[in-house]
Amino acid sequence: MPHKWVNFGTPVFHVNSKITTMKKPLAIFALSVGLGLLTTQCAKQNVDPAVGEDISIPASFATTTSNFAFDFWGQLNKNTKPEENVFVSPLSLHMALGMLLNGADGKTKTEIQQVLGFNGQELDQINLIYQELIKNLPMVDSKVTNKMANSVWQRRGFTVRPEFLQVLNTRFNAQIFEEDFSNPATVNKINQWASDQTNKKITKVLEQITDEQVMFLMNALY
Repeated sequence: MPHKWVNFGTPVFHVNSKITTMKKPLAIFALSVGLGLLTTQCAKQNVDPAVGEDISIPASFATTTSNFAFDFWGQLNKNTKPEENVFVSPLSLHMALGMLLNGADGKTKTEIQQVLGFNGQELDQINLIYQELIKNLPMVDSKVTNKMANSVWQRRGFTVRPEFLQVLNTRFNAQIFEEDFSNPATVNKINQWASDQTNKKITKVLEQITDEQVMFLMNALY
């Protein structure tokens, strides 16, 4: 009973945060570039235990991320037609929101913390857990291909606090790109990045970039 599931999702969040210095309304987007899973076979197989790296995640983090996943699936189920075949990655969305959390403040920061289940937790500790996931989760099972990648795409000339970019680069291993958003070639660059990180399973995440869009925080999970 083979299945072929490919998903592309781009949850979008408008953020008012202190990483900007411009006066007009601006949009920062956290994009979860889905998870491609191809050709899974429902059959019994004799599989030897895989040898991989250990990963150390606090029980509280595991619990909150599990709750986030089930809440996400529940909401998705309400809005998905029975005949639709959808494959989504709560982890990808969770990590994209985790990056976004580092640039938020005030009410926006509180709301993102509530959604992620991080009420009352120190941001530095949260970032260290994400770093552990990014470093070791792909190596937990040597027989499974698991790729994770993050990136930041900012409009050239848009002022961003250096400490924000530094934490995304250090803790989330995010590549930092400063591009001319008025140039159509930038859309192609972003789409190419998504394609490269998902083994060409997801080839397009953007059609265009509008004037109010100043930054994209992207997570790709394959």
